[in-house]
Order: sequence, then structure tokens, then C-alpha cells
Amino acid sequence: VEQVDIDTLQMHLENLTFAELDIGDIQTCTDENFLKLFRIAQLTIEYLLNVQHTLYTYSNTLEGQLAQTERENSLADFKLTVQDEQLLSLKRELREKKRTLKTYEFLLTQRASRDADPERLSAATAKLQQQREPDAQEIELARARQEAARQLAIREEAMRVQQEELRAQAEQMRELLQSEAEEMKQ
Repeated sequence: VEQVDIDTLQMHLENLTFAELDIGDIQTCTDENFLKLFRIAQLTIEYLLNVQHTLYTYSNTLEGQLAQTERENSLADFKLTVQDEQLLSLKRELREKKRTLKTYEFLLTQRASRDADPERLSAATAKLQQQREPDAQEIELARARQEAARQLAIREEAMRVQQEELRAQAEQMRELLQSEAEEMKQ
């Protein structure tokens, strides 16, 4: 027992726990036997207290590890949530950039087609629209762009007509001034 012989303590523990002693047994025991019995009981109790302390310490260590693991898990969940939000944001940004790119491609195609041939403009517009499925905003935006392009074309045509009229008027004025200058010379 002095050398921490746990097997011996456990063997005597059962006898100590379930033994039924009465007055007759105590009267027949010598003091030496009673002291041995008392010492075994003390060692058994000391062993049980040591086991209880070890289990308590182990339990506290496991609870600390569990709390640390839960904190790490919570932090990992938070980081995952932030990364998911960043991913969604980047996907939205990518979609917007693609739409912007398609718009620029459309405008370049439209400008090139307008400069070249109106039929090509219609074909290019149809081709661009078939390449992707537009949502309601994109359709409305495309209509607004087409309307703006149409109005721009009308304004450019009107400005061209005005320029021609102004040139014609300037030419008439020049001719008128020349004729008046020639009349004044005569």
C-alpha cells in the first residue's frame, strides 16, 4: 500500500465497503487488527480523494479545451461568413463588370455598325441579345440606350442638315455681298 499498490487497495475496497461488522466482530478483533483495518480505510479514502481530484482536474482541462475549441469554431464560422459575403460581393461585381463590358461592346458594335451599315447594327444588336439572357433592368437599359442612340442619330442628322443650310445661307450671303460689292464698284 505504501508503494501505491492500487490493485491491493481495490481488492480491500470491496471488503471494506460491503462488510457487515457488528459488536461481536469488534470485540474479537485485536487492537493491531483494528489499526490495520483503520489504516486500509485511510489509504482507500486517500486513494478515492486522489482519483476524485485527478478526475476533477481532467474534467476542467477538457472543459477548457472545449471552450477554446468552441471559440475557434466561432471565429472560423465568422471568417467563413465574411468570406462568403466577400465571394457574393465579388460575384456581383463580376456580373456588373461583365454587363458593363457587354454594354461597351454593344456601343462599339453599334457605333461601328451605325458608321458602316444600319442593317449590321440590327444584326449585331440581335446577336448580342442572343448571347445572354437579359433581365428586366438590362432590357430597359438596352431600350434606353437604343432610344438614346436613335435620338443622337436624329440630332446628328438635324445638325448636319442645319450645317448644310447654314453653308447654303453663308454661300448666298457671300454671293449677295460680292454682287453688291461689284455694283458699288461700278
